[in-house]
Amino acid sequence: MRLVWLLLLTPCAAGAAPLLRSEGVATLPNGTTAYREVHWQREAGDGSERWVEYLCPAGQPFARKQMPAAVRAQARGYVLQDARNGQAARVVVGRDGVQVDWKEDTSAPSRTKQLPLPADAVIDAGFDAAVRAHWQTLLGGTPVSLPFLVPGRQRFYPVQVQYRGPVRWQGLAAHAMEVRLDTWFGAVAPRLSLVYADADRRLLEFRGTSNLRDARGDYPQVTVRFSAPATEQPEQRWRDELQRPLVSSCVAIDSLGLPSMASVAPPLRRRSRLLRTFKRWFDTDAGSEAAADGGQGDRIDWLRALPFALLHVACLGVIWVGVSWTAVAVAVFLYAIRMFAITAFYHRYFSHRTFEASRTVQFVFAVIGAASVQRGPLWWAAHHRHHHRHADQPQDPHSPRQGGFWRSHMGWFLTRSAFATDLQRIPDLARYPELRWLDRFDTVVPVLLAAALYGLGAVLERVAPALHTSGPQLLVWGFFISTVVLFHATVTINSLAHRFGRRRFETRDDSRNNLWLALLTFGEGWHNNHHFFPGTARQGFHWWEIDISWYGLRVMAALGLVKGLKPIPAWVLAKARH
Repeated sequence: MRLVWLLLLTPCAAGAAPLLRSEGVATLPNGTTAYREVHWQREAGDGSERWVEYLCPAGQPFARKQMPAAVRAQARGYVLQDARNGQAARVVVGRDGVQVDWKEDTSAPSRTKQLPLPADAVIDAGFDAAVRAHWQTLLGGTPVSLPFLVPGRQRFYPVQVQYRGPVRWQGLAAHAMEVRLDTWFGAVAPRLSLVYADADRRLLEFRGTSNLRDARGDYPQVTVRFSAPATEQPEQRWRDELQRPLVSSCVAIDSLGLPSMASVAPPLRRRSRLLRTFKRWFDTDAGSEAAADGGQGDRIDWLRALPFALLHVACLGVIWVGVSWTAVAVAVFLYAIRMFAITAFYHRYFSHRTFEASRTVQFVFAVIGAASVQRGPLWWAAHHRHHHRHADQPQDPHSPRQGGFWRSHMGWFLTRSAFATDLQRIPDLARYPELRWLDRFDTVVPVLLAAALYGLGAVLERVAPALHTSGPQLLVWGFFISTVVLFHATVTINSLAHRFGRRRFETRDDSRNNLWLALLTFGEGWHNNHHFFPGTARQGFHWWEIDISWYGLRVMAALGLVKGLKPIPAWVLAKARH
């Protein structure tokens, strides 16, 4: 890789134009430094040749980006290489189109795609040039829509840039901008906030999703601040900096001789943990790097689990709100639709990819599943794939063989280590920003459902008193009771389906087939079938094995909502013992 960069630098060495250098610092939501950005450009102007070097907090370079000079400043190609995880991108802009080469990480294949180049296309760092080109329009209050290249998706997405007003930034007169996806799911996708100086229109601050993955394989939320303008630097410094070898990992802060968290006063640590925990109730990324503080990730985090405990306590509200057929019907309906979303989509689709669905259908059932209070689809799939890889072995987080009934039923769900989502286990799903958002803010949908039920009950109490229901009653029955029963029904597959039932197939785990659990969980109780061959959308392998989720998927396939339901191969049935 170093030879490549030497070749890239060689043609530029003879240039007489000045070299300008600026530096930005990227921080995480908890205030720690994620990385630093050093920007070099051959001369002033949006179309000049540029280089960006990404540094660890301690100063070692781990990634580089090179952007050749471009006539169309806002649509410039580039080459990116991240030595930590093998992420690589190459965008070549031609007269009529753009070629996008993308490699997510060392384990992923390289993908190449040729795209037409829209008239007002924006690529990577060309975004700042686009803002400056539309400066007066934006400051006049008119939003600007632009096609923006997302190289990982290998397509252009429409984004809308909107002016948010004048601000003061570190004593400077500046202007705030906001960028959002200009699509149907733009309302829930993360937005970007930008601040530009009034005097020279240079970027001062970027706040949003980083274009670099972190150690967990996620694209973290960062704030990048460029506190000082670019300054002219000698060419030798440019050569020295950009010819340093890239490191494959960043040095831990403790190895630099700086204070570690162990030296912080205990009261300060407790306050910090309390604040992190409170934030993680609403934002699972907040303080996630400390989710297993002190090496105790296998212990239950009672403070983090408090909302889950209160969900159970709230069921006692039935003593005060009473019961009605309306409330029971709503509870049963919400149990059924959410159980289908969990079993058919969270499990058979997201975890095992046993059929195909459009992005819209995928998102709709991800939202319904999120209403079950069983975390987001990425979290669910990542943990389930890990379970299948290590079923009933010491690495299995919810094996009754390893941890007993309580641990396998719900104890594992409440541990510190279980709260994190390992995106490296689900690279096929992590590329969808709407799923990452849903996974990160996994309490939003349940809260909205609870509020909607309360509102519906209040309306029915007024306009249809014969139904004998109310806002509090629908909240207790439709949300609290239905959700708690749904949760415990789902996790019986962990705690009971590995203990009670019949074993049709020889597997390396303790999975069993259980009719009663299959009825309760819409087909998941045929668990020995599933562990022997998880690659089919059907878990009841014979007509007499009731599998409600399979029936639902057949109906959806007939309606054209899903396709490619993977069948049971003949060789699987031939392996059955009885």
